[in-house]
Amino acid sequence: MNITPRIAFAGTATAVALSAASLPFAHFRPTVLDLIVALCGWGVVAFLKSPQFADAHFSVVWAVAVVLHVTGFSIPAAAVWLGLRNRNARLCSALIGLWCLCYLVAVLVLLPAGMSP
Repeated sequence: MNITPRIAFAGTATAVALSAASLPFAHFRPTVLDLIVALCGWGVVAFLKSPQFADAHFSVVWAVAVVLHVTGFSIPAAAVWLGLRNRNARLCSALIGLWCLCYLVAVLVLLPAGMSP
């Protein structure tokens, strides 16, 4: 089965979105990248509404954080997709899949955040 670059890009972006959306329900220590994106999500909501609204509406903050996760993943993936989709479709699909794997490992495993008292 040949996976086209378009399907690879859409599938990996969906995987990143699902993994980011499931992070609040996971019972493990967050990573530094996850905390940065979550705090940026809080900052966006606090800027657009108010800090009190952001504190009280976790679901809105996390929805923005999921969009930021997908955006952070999609920028390098889109560069690979735009550069290689017509020249070498297999390499493009493989690189996008590899980038997805690296991104998910960075979000879920690498650089665990320290627990403060």
